[in-house]
Amino acid sequence: MSLRNTTLSIELPRLLSVKQASLYTGLSESTLNNARWRGDGPPYIKLGRSVRYRAKDLLSYIDTREVSQ
Repeated sequence: MSLRNTTLSIELPRLLSVKQASLYTGLSESTLNNARWRGDGPPYIKLGRSVRYRAKDLLSYIDTREVSQ
């Protein structure tokens, strides 16, 4: 029996809703909403009254929070 290195391929929508961004990042929706209100959250896009996030912007935001000990 051989073990193969497999990769999980997940196709994300181009723009994520706040709920989808919450699931993607592990941050609660209220954390994202509060960070957006304070102006220190990930970049977002306003389409009418809807807020959307790009997955690449969420990853960049997470990367900037890395703490080195």
